[in-house]
Amino acid sequence: MQGTPLPVNFRQSIQGRGCQLTDSIGWVCPTILRASVYTTESGFCRLMCVFSNLLGVGLKDYAVLAVNMSRLVRVAVAIAIVLAGQWLAGQPHLYMPIFDAIREEVIMTNDAEIVDMQDDERWLVVIVEFPDSPADSNTADRANSMLMGVNSAATYFSEISNGRSILTADIQSTIHTAHHSEAAYGRDSGAERDVGDASTGGPAGLVEEALTETFDNVDMSPYDFDNDGWVDRLLVIHTGGAQEDGGGQNAIWSHYAPLSPGFEVGGKSIGAYTMASFSSNGLGTMIHEMLHMMGAVDLYDVHTDVPSSDWSGVGAWDIMASGNWNGNGRTPALPTSGTLDLIGAVEPLDLSVGALVAENQSYTILPHVPNAGTVRFTIAPGEYIWMESRIDSGFDRDLPAHGLLVTQEDRYHADF
Repeated sequence: MQGTPLPVNFRQSIQGRGCQLTDSIGWVCPTILRASVYTTESGFCRLMCVFSNLLGVGLKDYAVLAVNMSRLVRVAVAIAIVLAGQWLAGQPHLYMPIFDAIREEVIMTNDAEIVDMQDDERWLVVIVEFPDSPADSNTADRANSMLMGVNSAATYFSEISNGRSILTADIQSTIHTAHHSEAAYGRDSGAERDVGDASTGGPAGLVEEALTETFDNVDMSPYDFDNDGWVDRLLVIHTGGAQEDGGGQNAIWSHYAPLSPGFEVGGKSIGAYTMASFSSNGLGTMIHEMLHMMGAVDLYDVHTDVPSSDWSGVGAWDIMASGNWNGNGRTPALPTSGTLDLIGAVEPLDLSVGALVAENQSYTILPHVPNAGTVRFTIAPGEYIWMESRIDSGFDRDLPAHGLLVTQEDRYHADF
């Protein structure tokens, strides 16, 4: 989401009052709040977002008003807003639920809730073949090897949870044959991916087709972890090409997606799914998409349907960025601490810089593997500094380097 540059006079009038404004993306108010601004580490612009929602105007309107107000009134308003902003910054319970609700609305389009990593990670796994790329006698064995074999998804899940989480993949022996070629489901249209033909419904239509026709008698209850009537773990692996790995514009891009409004099968509702291809190199992309079902978010540029730049977010340091391709996809990077916390894989140790300095304490950060050691410092509500020790071992052995990794996370920034 791109912010709208503020008029120069307005920018100058509030510089030095605790709000650092730039024309780059920083603190960006969600569009649902009808605001259009910017970068700040104070409560000023956060308050403007809330005021914009209450009064029904955008921050650009505030800018025009401010430029035209007398200097005295402008200063008085600025002081009032700064004081109110400082108060609001100390009342996170007033605005955080708003951003939580926005994020849930963006992520899910039905009543299904994302369930984080479980001790018993039981997945329904469905194999789909296309008429132009049929399965062979080894397809099911290959799926089992990718998910449950040596250096598999099960190994990865165990590693990121310090052995707590055990993956069980219930791979269905029956293979669903799609009604059409892969292109009918995955063909791109301009800059939009995986549009397919109107009659197929795209990849989501393929999922519904497979589950309602071939797997309609499968008991879905083992995959509803929180007993809310929605299936929480579903992986569809197909025999077609993988667009993210050179499959071409007619191939399906591996992905996680919610369904609107979802559909019923096997006594439960299907509200989201994960889809990957046997053609994608290695494990990285498949595990990346599986982690989305646990609440992980992409940490690279996802603002366009077809990526238009080489910016890769946190890069090779996290499987949710470009780390899924480490070791040609065979040794994807472990998640960074922020991702591990999002999916509930670890319980971070919260430390205070002030306490460490005042009490002259020291703390040894254990390696990410096998201890999942991670330290968190809270610097603002929903904003953290993470420290973790990444070593040359396990799935981290193909990182660009090894040592202490420090990251900053802001859960209420832009469209995180």
